[in-house]
This record gives sequence, C-alpha cells and structure tokens, in this order.
Amino acid sequence: MTIVLVHGAWQGGWCWERVVPLLEKAGQEVRTPTLSGCGERAGELSPQLTLDDHIREIAELVDQVDGPVLLAGHSYSGMVVSAVADALPDRLSALVLLDSFYPRDGESALSLMPPPFQESFRSRAAAEGDGWRLPPNDGLLDVWGLHDPADRQWVRERLTDWSLPCFETPVRLPNGGRGGLPRLFISAAGEGYPAKAAFAAMAARARDDGSRVVELPTGHDMMIEAPAEVAQMLLETAAA
Repeated sequence: MTIVLVHGAWQGGWCWERVVPLLEKAGQEVRTPTLSGCGERAGELSPQLTLDDHIREIAELVDQVDGPVLLAGHSYSGMVVSAVADALPDRLSALVLLDSFYPRDGESALSLMPPPFQESFRSRAAAEGDGWRLPPNDGLLDVWGLHDPADRQWVRERLTDWSLPCFETPVRLPNGGRGGLPRLFISAAGEGYPAKAAFAAMAARARDDGSRVVELPTGHDMMIEAPAEVAQMLLETAAA
C-alpha cells in the first residue's frame, strides 16, 4: 500500500511535513508530490497551466506505483483526485478527501465557490496578477481559519502564486466520478471562518453520495493543525 497525498492551491508537497513521519513510522510508503506551478515548481506556473495538467501528473504517478494506492486530496485537489479515481479506479484502494471540493462532471472549483469568492479571485487576478495569477497574502490564512502565529508564519513563507485558470477548468468525470471506491471525507469543523461554509457544503454532498464523513475541530488546513489525527484517519482507512 502506498499513500499519495496531494496538496491544495497555493501550497506544495511541504504541507504534509507533519503527517508523513507518522505514516512512515506505522510502516506506510508515502508520496507527497508537488503539483506543477507550486512550491519548488513555482517556476512552471503559466496561464496555460490548468487542472488537466495536474490530473495528468497525479494519474501518471499513481500508474507508476507498484501495488494499491490510497489517494488523498486536500481542498482544490479534490478536483484532481476525483478525476484520477474516475480514470483509474482499479489502481486505488480508497479515496480520502480532506476538506476538499467534491465535484460532479463539468463543474470547476470556481463554480463550486460562493459568488463572493468567485468575484474576489477574479478581481484580484485582474488587479494583481495580469488577469490570471493569484498571489498569496495573509488574507488567505484568515480565510482558511489558520490562527496560531507560528503556524501562520510557517505556512505564509512557503505559499506561492496560484493560477486562476486551474480554478476555472471544468473537471471531466465520464465514468461518474469516484465510483464504488471506499471514500472518507474529513470535514474541518473549527470555529467560524470564511471558507467553512463552502467546504461544509462539499461534506454534505459527499455524505449524500455515500461517502463516510468525519469532522475535525480545526480550520481548513487540518494536516497542519492536527497532523496526528489526520495520520490516524489515513492509517485506519488504509487498514480497512
């Protein structure tokens, strides 16, 4: 069994740094790819980069792994892992979605956001990012409900620009999405913060779709705030 952890927008494989040692201590092989245009691959960011590129990268990684894969995606990467599960269900043992988008065929991440978020991102890209880039700022940490000063500093100094086209790309799920795979949705249930309602709606959709849904009393970045709990849920899912 290999656990593949896919990060969300503005972040990189680094965001799993506190979770990986706990999984490896339990004997799991873990992969934490950084999507093109993010983290140490920030130089690859361009207006031509889309969700389809990220889906292809993770599908290729999954296909190269020997044995079954537990595939997990945080936030934006709910779009990515859903498409990979749609295309490669026989390569996966389970799907874990960490406070992520839970799309249907033809939806984009942007279309799943509340209208104020859509308008804000489009306005920021126009004003600050040549019409397509979304530079990170401290406001993101507030939106995600990340309050601890040390955590905020650790995350903020690692964030890189994001691409609005990645949010705008519709996902294609020709086989109906996540199919018969066992699915766990971990929903952030901390005190109120701007992103909470949007992802709570995704948790409700996942539950209606037959996914198991559990809550953690954290903000959106649960793998940073509660790595032990996240690792335990991943291990339990892998064991099942």
